[in-house]
Amino acid sequence: MKLRSAFVSNSSSSSFIFVFDKEQKIPSNEKEVEEFLFINPLLKENKLFKYEYSDDLINITSIVNYILSSFKQCKFQDRPIELGDLKNSNDFDEYYNTIYSIMYRYVEDMCYLGKEQLKRKDGKGHRFALREETVESELLTLEKFGFKNINIEKIKLASQLSYEYEKVMDDEYHSLYQGLIEQLCASNHISRQDMNKPENNELYKKIYKEADYNPELKRLNKKMIKLSKAQCVMAHQITKEMVDNFFKDNPDKKLVAIDCSDNDSSPGSYCEHSGLFAYHKCLIVSNH
Repeated sequence: MKLRSAFVSNSSSSSFIFVFDKEQKIPSNEKEVEEFLFINPLLKENKLFKYEYSDDLINITSIVNYILSSFKQCKFQDRPIELGDLKNSNDFDEYYNTIYSIMYRYVEDMCYLGKEQLKRKDGKGHRFALREETVESELLTLEKFGFKNINIEKIKLASQLSYEYEKVMDDEYHSLYQGLIEQLCASNHISRQDMNKPENNELYKKIYKEADYNPELKRLNKKMIKLSKAQCVMAHQITKEMVDNFFKDNPDKKLVAIDCSDNDSSPGSYCEHSGLFAYHKCLIVSNH
C-alpha cells in the first residue's frame, strides 16, 4: 500500500485519491504521467487547455509536471509494501494518520449530506430522517475503493447529531442572539447600521459583550458544544473502523492522493474543476 504523506489544508481544494493494484506502476516521469492522465485521446489533441472557471490557457506540460510532482512525493514508490513491513517502519503512524485524515473528511461530508429534514406529522417544525439513497450511494462508492463493512447505523447517528446541532443553532441560538442585539441597540439609542460605524466601536464592543454574557445563550452554546463533540466522536469511530478494515483487507493496494487547489496555480485549478479525472477511478474528497 502506498500513499502521499502530506495534504494541503487550503479551504478551497480537493484531494483525488487513486487506487493502484499491486501489479500497477505509479507514473514516475512525464511520458508515463501523460499516458496516465489523458486516457481519452481527444483530450490531448490540443496542447493548450481552457475551462469555464478561467480565461487562462494552460499548457499540457504544466499539467503533467503538476501531477508528476505529487506522484514523486508518494512514499515507497519503488517497491510493493506489505502491511506487516509497514507496521515495522517509522513511517507507519504518518501513513495511517494520512489515510485517516482524508477519510475523516469524507465521513464528515457523508454525515452532512445524509441528514434530511422532514415535516412533522403534527405540522410543528421538522424531524430528522436519514437520506438513505445518498448514504447508500456513498457507501457503494467507498466499497469500490476497498472501504467495506461500514456501519450505517453509526452514520445515521452521526448525521442526526449534525442535524440536532444545526437545529439548535438556526432555530434557537441565532434568533435569540439577534433579538438580544436589537434590544441592546434600542436601550443604547442606536441603530444596528450606526453601531457598525467606526466612531461607535466601543459601544459595539460593549453591546456584543453584554449579549455574550446572556445566560440562555451560554446554555445553548454549551448544548451545541456537547452535540458537536458527540458527532465528532461518532465520526471518528466510523473512520477508525473504515481505515482499520482497509489496512486489513487490502494489503496489496497502493493509494496516491493529488491535492488540487484554486490558490496554488493555474494547473491546480484546472485539475480541480475541469473534470480531468472523470475518466479515472479515483475517490474525490473535498476540503472546501
